[in-house]
Amino acid sequence: VITARGFQIDQWQYDGVPIDRNTYALGNWGQENMVTYDRLEVLRGASGMLVGTGSPGGSVSLVRKRPTATRSVSMTARAGSWDHVGAQLDVSSPLNADASLRGRVIVDEDDTHSFVDQVWSKNRTLYAALDYDLGPATTLGLAISNVNDHGRPTFIGLPRYVDGSALNLPRSTFTGADWNRSEARQTNVYLDLEHHFNSQWSLKASAVNMRENTSSVHQRVAMPINPDGSGARYGDFGMDFDNRKRGIDTYVRGKFDGMGMAQEVLVGA
Repeated sequence: VITARGFQIDQWQYDGVPIDRNTYALGNWGQENMVTYDRLEVLRGASGMLVGTGSPGGSVSLVRKRPTATRSVSMTARAGSWDHVGAQLDVSSPLNADASLRGRVIVDEDDTHSFVDQVWSKNRTLYAALDYDLGPATTLGLAISNVNDHGRPTFIGLPRYVDGSALNLPRSTFTGADWNRSEARQTNVYLDLEHHFNSQWSLKASAVNMRENTSSVHQRVAMPINPDGSGARYGDFGMDFDNRKRGIDTYVRGKFDGMGMAQEVLVGA
């Protein structure tokens, strides 16, 4: 969950299209795989006034990676503590002689365990994008991403005594069951059209279709424990969630001089 100026940000923008993200059953609590995104933009302030919709506290915008006009190949490997390994291949290239058609493909694999015994996760991300210049001032974009994440998570942490003091257990202690599991799959389809009338005025229309499936069964010791060891009970969590969201955002942006000052206007829906 992300908050700004005391307000929870319930909608995130995906390439400018607002999508509701404050859904407890997602199981990821607002976490987002960043493999397919070029950057994350954060704006503090009233979203309704500044970007058209959202929280009074601010907005979060995820800007996806676009194909490039020059050919590039990037290979990345990573390794870390607790058997964390991963690799990524990112290929972008023009697909015709004048580079009016461009493509990009990303494949990412990530596998890690944890400082908590028996906790692990595996993640695979696939991404493909096309940009096509319909003319010198008009570009059509299409992309699809798929994220598949599964593993054995741990929630909340270790229990404590009723007076709040620690049990002095090793931080690697796992109080759950060996059948604990979590699966999350997300598929996004992006479509956008951008046209520049001139250097001052432009039109952009964007659409996003998001499909998510999450399921989890989880058990752990969750209740306060008495000094004699009694009171310990299991907390159980189970969820099977299928969610589809669609968003469309269209706007015209322009600049002009008026009343002796530079003016900017934004009209959209």
